[in-house]
Amino acid sequence: MPSSRLPARASFAGSFLAGLLILPTVVACSSDGSKPGTGAAAGGAGTGEDGGGRDGSGGAGGGAGGSAAGGDTGSGGGESGGAAGAGSFVEPTCDDVAAPLAWTLADPKIPDYSTDESALGPYVKGFRGIAYGNGVFVALAWSVSQNAIQWATTEDGATWTPHRQDMASGVKFDDYGVIRYVGGRFVFFGAQDGALYAYTSADGTSWNGTLVNGTSPAIAAFDTSGPLTIANGANAAMWSSPDLAAWSPESVTTDTGFGYNDIAYGAGHWVATVNGLGGSSYTSTDGKKWTLIDGVASPGGAFVEFGRGLFILNGQGTYFTSTDGVTFTPGTPSTPAAGVLPGGVATFAGNRFLFEGLNASFAYAYVATTDGVTYEDLGGPEHGRNDDGDVGTTMVAYGRCRYVTVGLRQKANLTTGLIHYTPYVAYAPAAPAP
Repeated sequence: MPSSRLPARASFAGSFLAGLLILPTVVACSSDGSKPGTGAAAGGAGTGEDGGGRDGSGGAGGGAGGSAAGGDTGSGGGESGGAAGAGSFVEPTCDDVAAPLAWTLADPKIPDYSTDESALGPYVKGFRGIAYGNGVFVALAWSVSQNAIQWATTEDGATWTPHRQDMASGVKFDDYGVIRYVGGRFVFFGAQDGALYAYTSADGTSWNGTLVNGTSPAIAAFDTSGPLTIANGANAAMWSSPDLAAWSPESVTTDTGFGYNDIAYGAGHWVATVNGLGGSSYTSTDGKKWTLIDGVASPGGAFVEFGRGLFILNGQGTYFTSTDGVTFTPGTPSTPAAGVLPGGVATFAGNRFLFEGLNASFAYAYVATTDGVTYEDLGGPEHGRNDDGDVGTTMVAYGRCRYVTVGLRQKANLTTGLIHYTPYVAYAPAAPAP
């Protein structure tokens, strides 16, 4: 469901107050645990969760096993997990933490993730996606024409370990930032020399790539029903797979000239949202045959997330909820006392929906809801401008009794005219919503 890439998403506040600042955001979508209760590794209510560019939903307390089948396709060695549940991390019991949360900025101490943009050569733009599973957070570096996959891992959000997996000589790699913990594996999509690949890892230490398609439309989001995973993105691209190895093209319509914003699975239904075709949304029980959802069109397309038996579908000036993925009801969410307005892209993490928004002082903060109506202010790390530059939209995941958020900070070099990027990391202790 968040880049550049993934197609930029228009962010939150403008959805609810006309004239309020609208920011770009990154899309991302679900997982196995990626939307609670939808995947084989689903754990208890908001304990260990997959997360990421947008969603930290299903439990990592479930099976940590499974295997990443498929040959090495230039992305590095394969990996495999044990039998389902074997060696899985047991989430601790979390102490209650009052909102707003106390966020701490962290320095990942990864020098080569801080670079200047380059029109000719490869570079890295901080982080662009994060997921949690089996006791570890995995954050993808924003790689542009790199000859390697770069990522970092942490157990607590404070201490990070960088990783690098080289491609074959001369191969250029770009990632799409959407990463999830699905069926005991971390999963994301990227491109090798223009071809689309799905990458899997059992433990977040190495990746195995499987070819999806010879061309590489940017993947905006993906989700899973357990038996089936569907990914969608730019240029009307939609792909489904029962095993993350063999992929088939799909489409919600025979029309052309549109892209997908998002996709989510829950309550026995898929819901896909479209940028184009009037900003329409579609529903399906099998991911093959789709039906237009009446009355939910949103200019520029909507975004959708599922958790706690509830879909939240929202866009610029639109907000709907549904318990079945078929009938959507318009609503007006509450505004927390801090003045933060929800909107844009939701992430289900810690058994609650999180939105990134602006407070009354136009500082970034997170707001959260468990019912789609009443929101609370979770506060937020320092987001705005400082000597190191501005922070863009962040991605968040939940596990080990804490939220961890990642992104990038950018600052113009007035001498060279280039943008200098550095990674951005923050974390906050929190208990999952009951």
